[in-house]
Amino acid sequence: MAQSIRVLLVDDDRAFTATAAERLEEAAERFDVAAVERADEALDRLAARRVDCIVSGYRLPERSGLWLIDAVGERHPAVPVILAAPAEASVAGRALDAGAAEYLRKGAPGSHALLANRIGDAVERSGSAGRERGGAAGGDDSPPDADGEPDWPGAVVEHMSEGVYVVDGEGRFRFADHRMAEPPAAIDGGLEGRELSVLAETGVLEPADVRRVTEAVDAVVGGDAPERHVEFEPRVESPTAAVDLRAVPVAAGGSGRFALLTTRDVTERRERERELARYEALVEEVTDIVTVLDGAGVVEYQSPAVEHVLGYDPDELVDEIAFDYVHPEDREAVAERFAELVERPGSTEDIEFRMRTADGEWRWIESKATNRRGTSFEGYVVTSRDVTERKRREQRLSALHEATRAFMEAPDRESVADRAVETARSVLDMPVNGLWFYEPDADALEPAAVTDEAADLLGEAPTYDSGESLSWEAFRSGEIQVHDDLATAEGLLNPDTPISSELILPLGEYGVMNLGATTEQAFDEVDVSLARILANTTEAALARADREEELRRRRRELSRQNDRLEEFASIVSHDLRNPLNVLAGSLEMVDADDDHLDLCERSVERMEELVEDLLTLTREGERVQSTEPVDVERVARTSWATVATGDATLRVEGTRVVEADESRLRQLFENLFRNAVEHAGADATVRVGSLDDEPGFFVADDGPGIPPDRRDQVFESGFSTASGGTGLGLSIVAQTADAHGWDVRVTDADAPGDAGDGPDANQSTDDTDGSGDAGDDADWDGPGARFEVVGVDEG
Repeated sequence: MAQSIRVLLVDDDRAFTATAAERLEEAAERFDVAAVERADEALDRLAARRVDCIVSGYRLPERSGLWLIDAVGERHPAVPVILAAPAEASVAGRALDAGAAEYLRKGAPGSHALLANRIGDAVERSGSAGRERGGAAGGDDSPPDADGEPDWPGAVVEHMSEGVYVVDGEGRFRFADHRMAEPPAAIDGGLEGRELSVLAETGVLEPADVRRVTEAVDAVVGGDAPERHVEFEPRVESPTAAVDLRAVPVAAGGSGRFALLTTRDVTERRERERELARYEALVEEVTDIVTVLDGAGVVEYQSPAVEHVLGYDPDELVDEIAFDYVHPEDREAVAERFAELVERPGSTEDIEFRMRTADGEWRWIESKATNRRGTSFEGYVVTSRDVTERKRREQRLSALHEATRAFMEAPDRESVADRAVETARSVLDMPVNGLWFYEPDADALEPAAVTDEAADLLGEAPTYDSGESLSWEAFRSGEIQVHDDLATAEGLLNPDTPISSELILPLGEYGVMNLGATTEQAFDEVDVSLARILANTTEAALARADREEELRRRRRELSRQNDRLEEFASIVSHDLRNPLNVLAGSLEMVDADDDHLDLCERSVERMEELVEDLLTLTREGERVQSTEPVDVERVARTSWATVATGDATLRVEGTRVVEADESRLRQLFENLFRNAVEHAGADATVRVGSLDDEPGFFVADDGPGIPPDRRDQVFESGFSTASGGTGLGLSIVAQTADAHGWDVRVTDADAPGDAGDGPDANQSTDDTDGSGDAGDDADWDGPGARFEVVGVDEG
């Protein structure tokens, strides 16, 4: 019984090893298959037991298949190693150079049947089958000839991995030994004695391929050629998809000349060639530049795209140092990034830089470099594209933003117009441009600013009346207009204009901006986009300038009003107060008890109150400039003490600390307290407390209250419901609140249960009538008036 062949599969791809073991054992019962995942495990297995052949993958954990081939060759040179790996030309060549017995494309159709044949061939060639570990070969098994000598030709043919055929001058097979794969099933009974035409008759080859083989046989048998090559693809199902047939002449003594045909499976080679052709076509056609550099930055390969991008012939740059073509300002950064790439296998670096063209110009290049050491490239692959136009757009956009930020500070419409046309000229490179404002009185677009270039080309800028011109249509519709050829535009105001292309940009209610050029189709999408940004920013700047102008107008008017008020206050303070002082002094000199004199004294006091309130309104109406934390309860009590309140009672309930100008806040309380006593009477109860539902405080009394229909009027100057009131006290309250940024409102004063009422640790009361009684809720009479101050910042 034939000795079994022990095969060791080495691969961490368990799906491959499981399938290979199953198929090998199915192909021949004599195969005894085992599998390990690592190269060191394979060496351990070799040291422990007999292994006749190793089938190894290319990429193994920690070690490679090439390393295993080398290690087995040093320690167990009689054991053949077959490398099973993907179709990579460099891997196949390196495997055979390292001493691999065979190379097999992993995953190819019929690869397991082919692997079984190659294992058998490799084992037979090495004579390792049945050899114990450390033993010698058992001798030559070649059959002896009649004289007892081995049949060397037969042994050689038996051990060849190629298919071997002998064909005579008549085109008949004299010998056939299929070595590439299983013989085609269509050839029943073999080929010996049959003509070459049987390959076409049985469908093994195309008739055209049979004719080519026949021509090759005739050429070498007839002596016309020392050898001929023919490649073909079998038509029948076979693991061999492509075959290279080599025909050489053989002289057999008196038997004449024969053709020795050897066939070789070139499926993998042809697939690699097709793949390489696809890659070459891709590199040849792609618009990006593909460059291969060595570790020093020397160009080893340059794709044809470099010619239309930078103007160089590809061969012109080979063997040149790539950094020499980089802009001096970018060279150091590019070299540093490349050095980092060299240090990290498999890494990628992205960078933008300027590169010199064949014409001496500089173009912006965006490159992606990859470290491909350890692959078929054995170098550094750089793909590059021209991004000059993108960089220019980015620079123009940045310059536009910078320019528009500046003219957003223009003080008036005219300044905005001037800066807008200058920005279009200098930043957008559109020197022929102008801006027109809409004038409602004339119902027309009138020129506001034009560049010198536009004036030189067009002369005096026209006025666009309502309903005329393309500019008016753009203003009316509010839509940007792009005219690539004005000669074909309808509604053109001046048919003889030297302008050929025009952008018309509406500026909302303000007018239009026109950008022109003397050539057709002068504006691309980027130009239109940037011009739109300029128009939007110009419209916003015009709106801001209008608001600023209105604010300045109001400030001027307010200043005039303040001047008039100051003048009025001066008159009141000097021209009116002096006669009152004289009158008051004279009345004091009169020693008489007369009702008329009493009336005069009350009138003088009344006029003094009016003067004081008027001065307060005119001189203290400005906004509060600084505030500080102020205790509402303390200010309320201080204010109560400075007001003539008679027998009235103050209750302060749960107040807080607020941010305020203390003197102005005291003035607010004094006026609210006077108002409460005037309307609620000398025995009134006045309460001060904090609001529950929002920041603020209130002042409430138990008087008759204020009718709802009059509450909107109480803060107006001169309005009063009490006889003898000046009508200015509550106006001063509203003015003080507004100066702080607060609001004041009036409503009914709730009786018991109002905010802050009832026993509370924060509640305090004040006995201000000297009776020792702070007031009783049972004495509360009427709805009362309640003034609420809201929008207060608490301290």
